[in-house]
Amino acid sequence: MSDIANLCQWHWDIADRISDHATYGVIPVVTEYPKDRTVSDMWTQQVNKLYKALTGDDTTSGLAVFVTLPRIQSESKKIQSITAEIVCEVSVIELRFYNAATTGFAPSGVGIHADDAAIGIARYLQNWKDSGVADRLRVGTIVANQEGWIPPELRRGFERFDMVVVAFDVRAIVSFTQPTRCYIPAIAFAGSPTITCTLTCATAGTTIRYTIDGTCPTSASTAYSAPFTVTAGKTVRAIAYKTGSESSDVAIGVAA
Repeated sequence: MSDIANLCQWHWDIADRISDHATYGVIPVVTEYPKDRTVSDMWTQQVNKLYKALTGDDTTSGLAVFVTLPRIQSESKKIQSITAEIVCEVSVIELRFYNAATTGFAPSGVGIHADDAAIGIARYLQNWKDSGVADRLRVGTIVANQEGWIPPELRRGFERFDMVVVAFDVRAIVSFTQPTRCYIPAIAFAGSPTITCTLTCATAGTTIRYTIDGTCPTSASTAYSAPFTVTAGKTVRAIAYKTGSESSDVAIGVAA
């Protein structure tokens, strides 16, 4: 799984876990980056989902949860992996104008409001481990009226409806596998006056590509299969490729 796929999967899984909660799962959950993209403008699509959830979806309205796309906060690079802290924000949005006893999540006058929902969801997420994606999740401070973690279009449109946002960030550790890198090829010349060039690579299973015309070799350059002859003063450039590994640096040798 690629780095971006890991990040997307983590915030989708957070949304799914909130939706699985026995009490708070009735509240619509919208992620910043959708699993299913049905229109070209994904951001507008998600904002429209929030509008629908807050103003009337089926028989309930007035509450919604918005989960932002994760970002990498810090990282520790190793030889074959990167261990990174990822963080995203969970915002519980309430329009109290709609979240009433007869229209929203407040049946019989005893309602679910943004502050109670945020506390319950935070407790539910604390220490959850997303198997195969991220380490245990840690919840940050719950903040009332956090303005920066919801789409600005939403706040501008709903200020007149007594909008309340209660939010917190969530963090976890994830390890991304670093692809191995091919060793730089070795270029050896032998013979006189006929000079033979031999190319080798310490990484097993590589394909070595080379040029002798002064250009930098690419994956489309001539593939090395056996020693070849060159004239004195000719510059040989070579690079090693292998599926599943990063290509090597370019080796340069001058026949003499």
